[in-house]
Amino acid sequence: MAPPRAQTPEALADFLAKHGILGGEPAEASRRLAESVTAERYGAADVEPPSNPLKSLETARRALWAAAPPSARFRAVFAPRSLLRRGGAQRW
Repeated sequence: MAPPRAQTPEALADFLAKHGILGGEPAEASRRLAESVTAERYGAADVEPPSNPLKSLETARRALWAAAPPSARFRAVFAPRSLLRRGGAQRW
């Protein structure tokens, strides 16, 4: 199931948790990262950054990778969307 395209980082983290794509510590890690991204973009001073953002990123990344079917993992490595977007290949 693909998430809706236009979402805030927090909404995407909630979507992943709600649909069981991420659970437990990976869901919490993605939520911490989402809050940090929003704080950085919009200057929300009341949000504490994760104590170890690289650990949070790796935790969420590993869980997403494990949840993805083999075909999605193949596409992510060999044909990422950023290269397939209209005009994306022209940048190189």
